[in-house]
Amino acid sequence: MLQKVKAFIDQQHMLEKGDRLIAGVSGGVDSVCLLLLLCELQPVYHVTVEAVHVHHGIRGKDADEDARFVEALCSRLEVPCRQYRYDVPSLASKEHCSLEEMGRKVRYMAFDDACGKAGASKIAVAHHMDDQAETMLFHLFRGTGLKGLAGIPPVRGAVIRPLLCVQRAEIEKYVTERGYTWREDQSNGEDFHIRNKIRHHVISYAREHISPAACANMARTAEHLKEVEQFMRQSAKEALDLKSLELQADCTGRLAVSRQRFLGRPAVLQEYMIRECLLLVRQTLNNITAEHVRQVRTLLDKQSGKQIVLPGGLIVSREYDQLVFELNAAQSAEPFCFRVTVPGNIFIPHLGICLCFEEKKYKKNAKIPISAYTKWFDYDKIKNPLVVRSRKPGDVLAVSGEGGHKTVKRYFIDEKIPRAQREQIALLADEEEVVWVCGYRISERYKVTEQTERILEVTLKRPDSLKTKAKE
Repeated sequence: MLQKVKAFIDQQHMLEKGDRLIAGVSGGVDSVCLLLLLCELQPVYHVTVEAVHVHHGIRGKDADEDARFVEALCSRLEVPCRQYRYDVPSLASKEHCSLEEMGRKVRYMAFDDACGKAGASKIAVAHHMDDQAETMLFHLFRGTGLKGLAGIPPVRGAVIRPLLCVQRAEIEKYVTERGYTWREDQSNGEDFHIRNKIRHHVISYAREHISPAACANMARTAEHLKEVEQFMRQSAKEALDLKSLELQADCTGRLAVSRQRFLGRPAVLQEYMIRECLLLVRQTLNNITAEHVRQVRTLLDKQSGKQIVLPGGLIVSREYDQLVFELNAAQSAEPFCFRVTVPGNIFIPHLGICLCFEEKKYKKNAKIPISAYTKWFDYDKIKNPLVVRSRKPGDVLAVSGEGGHKTVKRYFIDEKIPRAQREQIALLADEEEVVWVCGYRISERYKVTEQTERILEVTLKRPDSLKTKAKE
């Protein structure tokens, strides 16, 4: 099995010599196998491996035992291990989402943080061939297009999945033969979740009564469909002349595309073109379904003035001979305010960002980061509890060392930030005074100087960027 996985890693270009990577290790047989394989492959690729375990705060003593098991496993393998703990039920209730969805979000928050601390550029997770078949069927039954049927990608951005080429039975055999054990999550044996029902009943029936190679056959189909999906996306970008549209969307937050670009093309290509337009304006297709895309396509044949309102404050309208895609600032705005804990992370789901806070000792003449997404502040100048919040009327930003201020509203105007994007920008604030327009300018008042003793380092990250560098 080792050679099979190595060949898959090479085929998918997952690892390069000298990579630093972290591995998600839950304690289950899949993640134990992943860690064992990576340890065996370390001298082959000259990579370094660290483990990350996330306690979701759900399964009580069982989850505590999982954490202890992973710690002992990593000690035995001499692999560094970072452990994170989140209260997923509380977070899911606050954000009005499922435990499964919030669990995924906090895992990638942990992976993101671990990557930064370990200097890692790759994240290995333990999805395997059975998971691939389960995902394909799950998407098929709920309704999907090519992307859903392509299932789980072997590589997406920083995330790699070396075990997608092997089945669960092979994984159990590999771990057992090497004298290791694993933890069983009792919930995996229940039929409460839809995916469990597919795994226990549909896939097992297919293996027993249709083909023992059902999962392997589906995995090959997924790979083929992934290539078709990539071809369709590229064709859509070429049909749109995407580079010129990107400039328009970045400058105005509004995208107007000639109806003539769509006419005469196959319906399936039109829908891919619409998806690319929606991505340019909103940066994500979360909650946008195939039916939404089909509704937008009907505007091509309707009269000027007709429009369709989509999730996330998106509005698509027919204006004379154009389709216009834009964000409705009033609908997409969602006021928020989070208290900052140092060290700690704040995840803002509807903005798709994570802010990471860490205190450091300032070393004289240290090089201050110039990145738009990592900033240093003089911690001793911050006198009140920090919050991350949406903007409020009257917010001001210090723009000169002599005490000159500018309203955040005027700053947005001067920087030509589209109105639709302004409500999607987080502010770091010291009570009422803005410390950082996140992703943009910091306040002059809180800048690091040679008199600084303590630094507050704040990094803005997008958890989804770990899954994909491209806009999906």
